[in-house]
Amino acid sequence: MVTDEVTKTLEEVIKKRILDELYDDVERKYEQDFNFKPKPDLDLDQEKSKKGLGEIYEDEFLKQKEGGGEAVNEKLEKTHKLISNMFRHLCYKLDALSNSHFAPKPVSSFLAPPHPTCSLDQTLFSLRFLSSSRSSKL
Repeated sequence: MVTDEVTKTLEEVIKKRILDELYDDVERKYEQDFNFKPKPDLDLDQEKSKKGLGEIYEDEFLKQKEGGGEAVNEKLEKTHKLISNMFRHLCYKLDALSNSHFAPKPVSSFLAPPHPTCSLDQTLFSLRFLSSSRSSKL
């Protein structure tokens, strides 16, 4: 129960802590980054562009079409091939580590049809059978 005595003792405790400067506040700790390096100042152009966005895209497209982008595309394609080979090699090693009996399927360039194909004999036989069954019904 809250009584006058409890309120007075609580007020006295608070006043005493204030006079003694015992606030029991949580001191914030900040992470100090000693490797802080300021970013270099970028020179931003404050002038409005004389070309529209469509014209800029058109110029880039024409440069690529003329052949300026082919060298970049070849370099990019080589980089993509290198990265995909490295990724394939990494996946192979991870699969080998996760399964001691890992044996990947051999890569084959020949794709088998999903259903067996009919031979000429089977086709002729089915045609003869159909024609004989139709003639007997007539």
